[in-house]
Amino acid sequence: PALLRAAAVVASAGLAFIAACTSDSRTAPSPTSTSGAMGIITEPAPVTEPAAMPVTSEAWTFETTAGKLISTPNYRIYTTASSEAMLTRLPTFAEAALKHYTTALVSLPSPDAPMETYIMGNRPQWERLTMRVMGSDADPYLQIARGGFAARGRAILWDIGRRDTFTIAAHEGWHQYTQNNFEDPLPIVY
Repeated sequence: PALLRAAAVVASAGLAFIAACTSDSRTAPSPTSTSGAMGIITEPAPVTEPAAMPVTSEAWTFETTAGKLISTPNYRIYTTASSEAMLTRLPTFAEAALKHYTTALVSLPSPDAPMETYIMGNRPQWERLTMRVMGSDADPYLQIARGGFAARGRAILWDIGRRDTFTIAAHEGWHQYTQNNFEDPLPIVY
């Protein structure tokens, strides 16, 4: 446990400058009108999707905006982002980041259930989703200038360009992973 805490603090401290962060409990109401990194990434590396990893994509709608639900073994990625280049790489990137979280410092368990990640196409959509998911706790999150956050076991992001979105997804993905898999929240490092 002490090694795990130390590793988590080091990882958090090294990445704290990337985006606003939070530690929060694991339970939250589902968005009412929806159906459903450790490391600095300068550019997502080209990756080949493993043949054994199932990835599915289906229609999903946020309010009146058409989007996609992309499912992998460990993620449910709800998105209204339109960059096909990003969306094509996102499933493999998310799974590779999770593998890194669970193997880079110490051996950590895989999630018990797929984790929910939202990548909205723009900030106004992200703001509306944030208000739905966070309810009366939304105000501090709405002050985030760029990218998004992880809270209550979900990552809630918006598209800020492929490279930066992947960087934020990796960073907030670590928080999301810890919120879903650690008994105690990690300390917040500013």
